[in-house]
Amino acid sequence: MPSFEEIVADQKYLDSRIGPRRFYYPYMIGLAILIAILIHLALPTELIMISANMSNFASLFFPIILMYLNSKLPKPAKATWWSYLVLILNVIFFGFFFLNFAWKQVTGKPIIVF
Repeated sequence: MPSFEEIVADQKYLDSRIGPRRFYYPYMIGLAILIAILIHLALPTELIMISANMSNFASLFFPIILMYLNSKLPKPAKATWWSYLVLILNVIFFGFFFLNFAWKQVTGKPIIVF
């Protein structure tokens, strides 16, 4: 049986009925079952807060990765200084809201109450 990389990279598998669907559909079915179970474990407002703060975490995490990847580019392709400044401000802004939420989930009290 070919590996996942071989199936995805090989055009004959992409053109056939096997393709990546063999992995995609079971994954999506498993994800749907997991969501169906998790949706009954908390109130909808709490689920919305968790969902919103997952995006805050992404907005905290990915600019750091982007800055690292930009630093590896050749000099002519590197981002300007103000791009790094905007990314750092993004990390500070979204990081505050994520950390405030995470602190509230762990201790029961937020760092700052609005």
